Amino acid sequence: MTTEPPLSVDDERLLAELRVAVEGAPTRPTQIEVGIALSITLGRLRPAVACGGCSTPLEFEGIPALTNARLPVPFRLRYDPVAPPAAAPGT
Repeated sequence: MTTEPPLSVDDERLLAELRVAVEGAPTRPTQIEVGIALSITLGRLRPAVACGGCSTPLEFEGIPALTNARLPVPFRLRYDPVAPPAAAPGT
């Protein structure tokens, strides 16, 4: 298991901004779109694994986080329903 360096001041600021936005939201978001910087920060918060890869999706306080490299802001709260899984062919 590897240890990550402590979060930077910028990482802490991004997380604080996100926490304030989630806590102040009119309803709980269904998803959070995050830019590259916040995606990296959230990735650092996941437990480190020694398997050579990580299939654990990003999340913040139990809310799924999706990386959007073209997002012009650090994050965007989403309230739309999460898309259901695609139906298997022939069903």
